[in-house]
Amino acid sequence: MKTRLLFPLLLIIINMGCIEDDGEEEQSECAKEWIEFLEGYDESYDQQIAKIRNPDGTYYTLEQCEAQLRLAQAFLEEVEQEEEDFNTDSRCSDKEKFDINNIFERLILEYEADVAITYDCE
Repeated sequence: MKTRLLFPLLLIIINMGCIEDDGEEEQSECAKEWIEFLEGYDESYDQQIAKIRNPDGTYYTLEQCEAQLRLAQAFLEEVEQEEEDFNTDSRCSDKEKFDINNIFERLILEYEADVAITYDCE
């Protein structure tokens, strides 16, 4: 359970290193802002899911499952909109856009999996 929650954060941290370690210029303010936003966004998702669950990290009731499903759907819709907004931000370089779009795609895949599989309440 903890691995599933920590894995996306690990990917974000790795990607931050990739952007910085390519021997190119320092990250732009654009990249820093978006990476910080995505880190906070994913952390917020995990925290809000944890609030719905039992203290031991489990959920047994249909109400808990449905609440998590609604939350995952809302985060999925919002992150898809944020990705569109990001792609219109001309302040980031093409390399930064590529790296940050990879982070967006990982988050979208995680939230889609949560909506379709993890919180399938039937």
